[in-house]
Amino acid sequence: MSERSSTKILRKVLEDYFIIPLSIIVFIGLGLYSPSYFFSPDALQNILVYLTTLLILSLGQGIVIMTGNIDLSIIGVAGFAAYIGWYLDVILHLPLYVVLPVQLLSGVFWGLFNGVMVRKLGISSLVQTLAVMFILYGFLLVVTGGASLGGFSTTYAWIGAETLFGVRVLILIVLPLVCILGIYLIHYSRIGLHILLTGANPNASRTLGIRTDRILILAFIISGVLAAFAGFITSSRLGIITTFFGRELLMPSIAAPVIGGISLTGGEGTFLGILFGSFLLQTISTGLVAIGISAWYIDLVNGLIILAALTIDAIRRKRMLTQE
Repeated sequence: MSERSSTKILRKVLEDYFIIPLSIIVFIGLGLYSPSYFFSPDALQNILVYLTTLLILSLGQGIVIMTGNIDLSIIGVAGFAAYIGWYLDVILHLPLYVVLPVQLLSGVFWGLFNGVMVRKLGISSLVQTLAVMFILYGFLLVVTGGASLGGFSTTYAWIGAETLFGVRVLILIVLPLVCILGIYLIHYSRIGLHILLTGANPNASRTLGIRTDRILILAFIISGVLAAFAGFITSSRLGIITTFFGRELLMPSIAAPVIGGISLTGGEGTFLGILFGSFLLQTISTGLVAIGISAWYIDLVNGLIILAALTIDAIRRKRMLTQE
């Protein structure tokens, strides 16, 4: 292999996976600044617990972004599913094996609704999901009356609060399962391949026999189901539902895939990118608090990171067009 080819391959790897060394450097750097807190078992567990929820949302968001669209409704769907869970668990006293499937079905409904409106009626995904987001925000405000709802059963709260061998169940069970699901969906399933092809070139995908309408709708359904699951996980962990349930995760769930290398124009992306993008944002959020910086600065830092990621993405796409 020539030196020029090796350099080209190295540059490609750094462009696609720069998020991995960056995440490790930031994690170690923040840890060295405050090792007594940041490297403690409790702090590491907290990072991984919050990472689990962010990763679930970012995976769904990333799959939609791979089609060239965006889903702003995911936090609204999560809050809606959490309320459904509260009503079925606390008011109707139904078992978890009934409650959780109904919550996931609510995610299917909203994902299907978004997908149909975007694909069949030609509504912009930004406008469509923004409208659903406000509808569900309003719904949660009305049903909660501005108050917190709690009283979940121990069965419902088990997965979010329980530990095994001193480690949270979310870390031992849920996080690995989400990783396996993400790797399979994006890299080994036909659905993942069709999503990437549809996002890259819808017209060429149709000529290959890919039903792009179904694929786009399916991407929104996957996003809806994962958002509903995140709603279950978060309400199980917190034990309450608030009016502003999960809203702080909306921008990070968009930022993580973009930082991880998923182009906003669609057609490319990896699960490792989503994972380490989520890890980087969660590390920064935890680290800023650990070193004594106000949480108010988290949005500012996240915004700067998103801007940097968008700039890198634009430069990469421009270079690809120039090479073509």
